[in-house]
Amino acid sequence: MFTLQPDGTDGSRVTNVASGTDHVIALTKAGDVYSWGCGEKGRLGRLPETQADNVSKHDVEAKRLLVTPQKVPNIPPASAIVSGQMHSFAICTQDDAVYAWGLNSYGQTGLPYDNDKPASSQNEYFPKKVPALCGKGFVAGDGAETHTCMLTKTGQVYTFGRCAYGRLGQMGIDPKDDEPKPVPGRVHGLDDKTVVSVAAGGMGNGACITDEGEAYVWGYGDVGQLGRGDDQADAATSERLKPTKAMAGKQFSAVSFGGQHAAVLCVDGGGGSPGGKRMRN
Repeated sequence: MFTLQPDGTDGSRVTNVASGTDHVIALTKAGDVYSWGCGEKGRLGRLPETQADNVSKHDVEAKRLLVTPQKVPNIPPASAIVSGQMHSFAICTQDDAVYAWGLNSYGQTGLPYDNDKPASSQNEYFPKKVPALCGKGFVAGDGAETHTCMLTKTGQVYTFGRCAYGRLGQMGIDPKDDEPKPVPGRVHGLDDKTVVSVAAGGMGNGACITDEGEAYVWGYGDVGQLGRGDDQADAATSERLKPTKAMAGKQFSAVSFGGQHAAVLCVDGGGGSPGGKRMRN
């Protein structure tokens, strides 16, 4: 029996939310994770396939199960949540473990990819512990449509999932390669940096902010969402985002992607802060 929506007691108060495509997940003070919205592809993490997919618009009870916030089962107390468009994570720092659910069409959950199954059918309907993401000290992250960025407590950035167009920012990957990469790898060019927040974009982008107030970007650049002016080529590995004249004397504090655009927040001096996705997820 699933627990219904938070009852207002101190431990049930929501401390963070994250959203994907037509679904929302929330984290409570006690470490419980709740979800609501569209259940297709397992994105709610709490309903079997027969109840999650292809719900009739006339089935009132089935729709109630989707839109009423309910607890996601089989997760220890979580400290952070991460959502992609159709996949999600619960990060449990006490156990140094990560749990994932939802669509795994390119290995974006970090779970093994089955080459013998159609990509669209590789779904996890309930949270599953991800061995490849455990023991690395992850504390935050962000998901896009088919790839994921994760951040460790020591400021290292890992990516996994679809790799075409430089989405993963890793050295040694052919930009034309479009094979699933479920095993996390380090983003190149950040080894001497301490990152405090990360962002992933739906068109195939990644970005991060360092503790020194610098921003780095990588991935798909065709419509200018990497902020490199007339240079709209893809960036296979991370590149420092150069401040414009209007940003003179300021430092980057947060970055976020939309469908085909990006935005950054700048502040006067003081260095970077653990904002962006670390705060909201």
